This record gives sequence, C-alpha cells and structure tokens, in this order.
Amino acid sequence: MKTVVIAGVSGFIGTHLKNHFIKKGFSVSSIGIETYKNENKLLSILEDADIVINLSGANIIHRWS
Repeated sequence: MKTVVIAGVSGFIGTHLKNHFIKKGFSVSSIGIETYKNENKLLSILEDADIVINLSGANIIHRWS
C-alpha cells in the first residue's frame, strides 16, 4: 500500500485530498504543528512516505485552520 503524507490536512483542500486518497486505497498520514516540534516523529513519518504534499500555512486572511 502506498503512503501519502499531507501537511495541512485539516484545511479545506487537505481534507478533500485525504478523503480522495483513502478512497483510492492509500494510507494517509498527517503532519501537524506537534509533529514539527518532534524531529524523530517527523523523520519517522517521512521515511515511510511515497508521496508528500505540503498544504500548510496561513491563508489569505492569515488564519491557521
């Protein structure tokens, strides 16, 4: 099974991408703020990734979801 890692999975696009990949049979992992604070956890998640998608960041009105 292929693994997709999505940073910013809680946003609008991230939520839809996560659901899309799950329906297609992918394993989906996410990277959140707490993951960035733990280097070992971050590296562990990224080591298993086949695809990495970065959607993290503030939106146009500078709000984080």
